[in-house]
Amino acid sequence: LEDLDSKIEVLVFSNLYEKRTSYIEEGKLVLIKGKLDTASDPPKVIAEEIILFSKIKDTAHNLHIDIKQEELKEKNLVRLKELLSSHKGKHALYLHLNLSQDEKIIIRSKTMKMGFSDSLISEVENLIGTHSVWLGED
Repeated sequence: LEDLDSKIEVLVFSNLYEKRTSYIEEGKLVLIKGKLDTASDPPKVIAEEIILFSKIKDTAHNLHIDIKQEELKEKNLVRLKELLSSHKGKHALYLHLNLSQDEKIIIRSKTMKMGFSDSLISEVENLIGTHSVWLGED
């Protein structure tokens, strides 16, 4: 399993492999739920579930956006609000504001509910940085 920055070995046992074999192809985006085996060197993930990224949107309930201190600029926040306003839906929105290295505030919007789309995630990451958006289940 790899992303743009790193890679890690994932151990998939036969029962899960048989169930999700069609998901395991180079270039397919997947979410792997599992446990980190730190006893092995290098560490690896023991997969408990494999979910297609396109299906994550069906099970997720929250949209999280992590904004680093250097991205907390008025023009970025105005553009972010525009992006979010154009993707309304039924899911909770959490903003993780990194005010300093030691101070982080998490805000759950009471008024804005989100819809999920690949374009929203892509546009937000282009605005405030890669790996700044994730979907949560609870």
